[in-house]
Amino acid sequence: MQIESEPTELAKIKRELATIEVEKEALLMEEIEKNRARLDEIERGIADLKERRMALESQFENEKSVFMKIAQVKAKD
Repeated sequence: MQIESEPTELAKIKRELATIEVEKEALLMEEIEKNRARLDEIERGIADLKERRMALESQFENEKSVFMKIAQVKAKD
């Protein structure tokens, strides 16, 4: 058995992060002052998503490592 595919929640956050970064770039290209509030909101959202992504990636890697160690122990038997 292997644990290779990333968790659904992690994949969802990565997609959400990509979407919000595209929106940010579009707003930056417009250079309209009224976009400033939305850009600030996006920056906070990006920071939050990156933090959540890092936590989930760390958790996934830890779980993957434990799973691999268990598989190694079973293989020795």
